Amino acid sequence: MSQKIKYLEARLKKKRGLTVALSGGIDSGVLLFLASQFLGPQRVFAFTISSSIMNPEDLVYARLIARQAGVKHEVFEFNHLELEAFRKNPENRCYFCKKEMFGFLKPKSPYPLADGTQLDDLDDYRPGLKAIEELNICSPLKEAKITKKEIKWLARKLGLVNCHRAPSPCLATRFLPKEPVTAEGIKQVYRAEAFLKSLGFNWVRVRKREDLAIIEVKTKEQGKVQQYKGTIIFNLKNLGFKKVLLNLG
Repeated sequence: MSQKIKYLEARLKKKRGLTVALSGGIDSGVLLFLASQFLGPQRVFAFTISSSIMNPEDLVYARLIARQAGVKHEVFEFNHLELEAFRKNPENRCYFCKKEMFGFLKPKSPYPLADGTQLDDLDDYRPGLKAIEELNICSPLKEAKITKKEIKWLARKLGLVNCHRAPSPCLATRFLPKEPVTAEGIKQVYRAEAFLKSLGFNWVRVRKREDLAIIEVKTKEQGKVQQYKGTIIFNLKNLGFKKVLLNLG
C-alpha cells in the first residue's frame, strides 16, 4: 500500500496542479484529500456537478470534503435530462453522461481534470470509462492501482467526513435499461427511497420499470420489508407505483 501511495504522490507532483471532479463519494474524496496534501491546497481545485439526477446529500458531502481538504470548490448546474441519449436510457447511458458532463467541466478547469476511478472499477461494465479516456481525463487512483478496499481504509485513516458513507450512484441507475429517465420518475424513486430509509433501512434501492417498483435491501433486512409490508405498499402506491415487489436476489 505504501508503494502505491508513493507512486501516486510522485505522479501528482509532476503536475502543476489538479482539479478533481468531486462527487461527494469516498473515491474522489480520497483523491482530493491526497492531492491537497501532496501539491498543497492552493494548487488543487474541486468541481462538483449539481443535477436533479443526483442525491441531494452528494452536494452536501462534496462541500464538506472540499472544506476539510482546504481547497477551492466550485459547483456547476448541469441538466442531464436535456440530453436525449441520456433520457432514452440505453445500456451505455453512462457513456453519454460522462462525455457531456466532463466535456462541460474540462474547459472550465485551470488544471488537468481528474476523476475518482479506481482499480476495481475496471472489473465492472462501466461505459463511462470510455468517455473519460476519450476526453483525456486522468484517473490517478486507477493509475496507482489503488483498490476500493484500500480507498475505504484511506478514507478512515485520513478522517474524511464521508468515510463511513455508503455508495450513492446517481438516481438514473434506478431505471432499468430502456426505461425512459424522466424528471417525474427521478422524484418518484428518490421519495420512495427516502421513505424506506426513514423506516431504518441502512441500504436501499428502488428500481423502476414503468409503474413497477422493485425494492432491493441487504439480505439481513429483507425480513424488515415483510414487517413493514403494508405501510411500504401504501406509501409507494401513493407515489404513483401500481405494484411493489421485493428483489430477493
